[in-house]
Amino acid sequence: MIVVKIADTQQEINEIGELRYRRICEELHYKDPSLFPNHKEFDKFDEFSVHFAVLKDNKIIATDRLVKDSDYGFPMEEKIRLPSYLERGKLTEVSRLVTDKEFSYNPYILLKLFGENYKYSKVHGITHWCAAVEESLLESLLKIGFCFTIIGPKFYFNGSNWAPKSHTVPVVPVLLNLREAEIYLQSTNPKLYEKITGNQSQKISCSEKERVKIVNKRTMAIYKKIQKSKI
Repeated sequence: MIVVKIADTQQEINEIGELRYRRICEELHYKDPSLFPNHKEFDKFDEFSVHFAVLKDNKIIATDRLVKDSDYGFPMEEKIRLPSYLERGKLTEVSRLVTDKEFSYNPYILLKLFGENYKYSKVHGITHWCAAVEESLLESLLKIGFCFTIIGPKFYFNGSNWAPKSHTVPVVPVLLNLREAEIYLQSTNPKLYEKITGNQSQKISCSEKERVKIVNKRTMAIYKKIQKSKI
């Protein structure tokens, strides 16, 4: 049985750090393992984050976090400048999306995880997500109806020169307006909308449908262009 929850015990937080270390440092080689002698990958943003855990048979198999604004800003601001119109108190960065190797980017697990991210966001007045997403995952999410807006050029995941270039992954900085995402999914994939949000889909106005279609069309056009670019 798959359970998704907010990590609210120190044991769960520790297990998340261990999973992140195993995947990010040991298996994918994105970060230098020697920086984490306790074999737990954490950074300065974790203190200002809500951590989510996907458990199977009481073992954490996937995780992500919603990073809130702080004196450090958001992780992606170390690479790009976020649009100035955003209300930072209503923005969160979806970060450190990590799955156990056996379940790597399993669509069912990802949608369950995003569903819990969404429910938390709605309760706490969050209106926008930003994220740095691998191109292959971004393409999959766009195809099923996540109307991301690309907000900058792609960049490499690891922020140091430690990892060889063969072990770095280009990511694309994106923004998601949650209201636009709700409207678009209701109009194009109502079953997925209900699965993610837990809400019954509702009829939406023609003007709202057209607005979101324009956003998604623009995102796809930018994405095709960014695929051809080189860092």
